Formats: sequence, C-alpha cells, structure tokens
Amino acid sequence: MELHPLEKLLLFLAGAHLCLLPWMFGAMHVWSQLASLGLAFAGFAVALLPRRHAEVRAPGGGTLTVPMWPRLLRFPVFWLGLPLLGYMLVQALNPESAYTVTGYLSYGRPLYKWTLAPLAYVEWLPSGVAAPLTDAEMGTWRALLIYGQAWLVACAMWTGITRRSSIVGLLTAVVVNAAVFAAVGIAQRFANSLDMLWFLPAPRHVSYWFAGIIYKNHAGAYMNLAAAISTGLLCRHIGRGDGARGRPAPLFALFNILLGIAIFITQSRGAFFLFAAYTALSLPVIIVRGIRARDGGRVGIVVFAAVAAVLIPAAVLSMRFLDIKQYTPRYESLLKKWAEDRWTEDASYVLREKTREITLEMAKDRLWLGWGAGSFRYIYPSYARRLHPEVLGAPGRDRRWEYAHNDYVQFLAEFGVVGSSLAALLLGSGLVQLIRRRFWRYPHIALMFLGLLVTLAHCWVDFQSHNPAILLLWCGAAALLVRWAGFEGYLRHRRSSPD
Repeated sequence: MELHPLEKLLLFLAGAHLCLLPWMFGAMHVWSQLASLGLAFAGFAVALLPRRHAEVRAPGGGTLTVPMWPRLLRFPVFWLGLPLLGYMLVQALNPESAYTVTGYLSYGRPLYKWTLAPLAYVEWLPSGVAAPLTDAEMGTWRALLIYGQAWLVACAMWTGITRRSSIVGLLTAVVVNAAVFAAVGIAQRFANSLDMLWFLPAPRHVSYWFAGIIYKNHAGAYMNLAAAISTGLLCRHIGRGDGARGRPAPLFALFNILLGIAIFITQSRGAFFLFAAYTALSLPVIIVRGIRARDGGRVGIVVFAAVAAVLIPAAVLSMRFLDIKQYTPRYESLLKKWAEDRWTEDASYVLREKTREITLEMAKDRLWLGWGAGSFRYIYPSYARRLHPEVLGAPGRDRRWEYAHNDYVQFLAEFGVVGSSLAALLLGSGLVQLIRRRFWRYPHIALMFLGLLVTLAHCWVDFQSHNPAILLLWCGAAALLVRWAGFEGYLRHRRSSPD
C-alpha cells in the first residue's frame, strides 16, 4: 500500500527540519530556534491529522478514517514530557531575579556590566532567571523553547510514522545531509576559509568552528550521531543482501569514512575517541552480519570487497590531500599524557573538573528545585569566585562560562532533584519501550541505540544537549528506533506464526 499523503508531508517537514539544523549554525541563535519551533509544531500538527484511506472500506461503509491522536496518547514520552515542560513553565513564570546589562566607557572603549536584580517570587515553587530573548543570553523561556521543540519532534515521529520505509527514508536523508555537511567542512579546512560557509565571518579562530556549526565539539558530536545512524543503515542493507545487487551498503560505508575524517579534523578529541570506540564495537557486528547475510556469506564477501576497494584508497588520498599531520599534535599530546598517566594534567580536563565541582556546589544549595533552566551562566560566577577564581581568568576580565561542560551536573543545578527525576523518567520510559520490544534482536537498531549512548557519554564532558541540532536529531532518532523495533517485532511474529 502506498504511503498516505499526510505521512509523505510529515516526512518532508521532518526531513527538512532535521537537515536544516546543522546548516543554521546548529540552531544556536534565537532566529533559528524560532524557525525550528515552527517546523517542529508543523510536523506535530500534521502527525495528528486524521488519515482517510479511500482504498479501504470501513466496516459500516464509506472510506476508512484513522484518527492519530489515540496513538499519541499511548506514547509515555508524551505524558512524561508534559510535567517536565510544565515545571519549566513555572520556573519561567516565577523568576526570582532579572538579568540586566548596562554599558559604559572605559578609556574610550565600550564595556558592559551585568547584574542580577532580585524580584518578588513564590519561594516554595520552582523559580528561574528572567533574561532577554537574545542570542547572547539563555533565560528560562529560551530553555523552554529548545526543550519544547525536542518533545514535539519525538511525539511527531512516534505518532505520524507508520512504515519501516518511512523510517529508512528519513534516516537516509539525515545521513546524506550529514555527509554533505562533512564534505563542506573538509573543503573549508583545505581552503583555510576564514568565513563559515564562505559568507559569515567566523566567531572565533578557524579551528573553533566546522562547516555550519559554531562549536567544533558540537560538530563532532552531531557527526558522531549521524555516523551511528549510517552504521545502522549499513548493517540493515548488508543483512538484506543489498550489497550484491549494487544497493547502497557500500555507500553508507563511504559516508562513515567521510564522517570519520571530518570528526578527526574538527580536533574535537572527545568526539574522535568516541567515534573510534564506536567503530571498534560496531565493526565486528557488521562483519558477522555480512557473513550471515541471506546469500550465505557471498553477499558479505562482495560487500566488504567493494567497501575496501572504495574506502581504503579514499581514506589514504583524503589524508594526503588534507595534510592530516597538521591536525595530529592535539591528539598526540593527550595520548602521551594518557600513556604516562598524566592525563589529569590536561588543561581542558582541569578546567572541566573544577567547573563540575563548582556546579555541584551550586546544586547543593538548591538541591530540590534548582536555580531554574538556563540560569547557570548567571549563578555560576559567584560560586567560581569563591571556590576556584582561576577558572574565570584574570581579575577584572572574567572568562564567561555559559555552560558547565557537563550536562548532567548542570541539569541538576538548574532543575534540581524534582526536575531531574522527571527527565530521568522520560529517558527511562524510552529505554523500557525498547527493552519491551527486545531491540537487541535487530543488529541495525542495536547499533543506532549504541550511537545514542555515545552522545549521552559525550554529554559528561560537554554540553551537547544544549545544541538543538544534536538534541532534536537525538530525540527524533530515539522515537524512530522505538517505532522501528515495534515494526520488526510485529513482522518477526507474523513470519514465525503458522499459516
């Protein structure tokens, strides 16, 4: 049966949404987040529209109309997301302080000073910080804007996607888009471009950004997630025997090597080492999957011969073409410290550890209700000056810490135990849904799930969940994996049932 027109429209909206995010500078600006919210809401609305099937007759006569809202009501994430968003809404409506900025001249140079003005608020309710909705600030309303659209995307994927072919098509579009993104970033590195996407002046030095994403670690994490999706699709095509007939299995392997090279040259050490670990864990699964393919191993031999013939020369030529040695010192320095058991001396590690300690102290003072979503950058400096003033830099020229570079401790500090428990229940419900569907029976789904865990691991040393390009792709992919595991289980049951 052909896909319903509304499902096609949903695929178009969701594909355009997820594919545009990395090109919109990771959706880290207010304008792009508002555009993303519009696309998320449009996809959610289309997913809920009832679907009329003219080719199917209803039991009482007439065309069959299928309401979609009952499917949404059976989605635990929908119900668990509502109280979390409601918790954030209370924080936004009950601010305990307001962020204000004043400008002044110092020796003829414009400088800015910010303060937190106390406000009257209800102490026993969750509270937050009122801040202007600008690119430079992150108040509770802006945090609600980001997390709200992630919830909308997950609900739309669960409700509106009804076919395996839809999932495969949407994820394929995401992977192809990520491969183009990686190729553009590699080309810009080779050209030593000083402008993002060749038209926007870069916010910092060249090694800080990659292609259309402002922060290199975000770019690495985004491409890691795309590489995991690509690996899952590669595994699926190999298992179906698609490689022997010129199907796309070798193409997804090529995408992976392209994404791997791009991750390496971002100089995001965490992203690259996680990519290497993921590849080491997934490669044996791919090999076994190829050997046990439908055609009794012949497909596996053909696929891996084709992949090797394409990828090995491509990797060698790419490294020579890009002069890969210019990117190795950063990795070699950390590996040397690890080998000598001196990795705790790494400057980046030291700063992150001190910031984690400071943030935990913040959390202890508001353990149950937290300081409010998006409040970290306003509350953190007072704790840092008292505990580790060196993390702020030279006196009078404070280094601004916008994020804790550890999403878990920052989430605890901003949401408290109550809000963090709601988020944990949200993630746990998705995991339970996957376990109930025995996702480990399906290697392609298991490999994508492993990629989701890689992103969660990266959140321990960075702020990946605060980048909408990563967050929305993660949430959308997670919802699709739950749906896919359900489809696979249903088809497995039908094949095993007697006629």
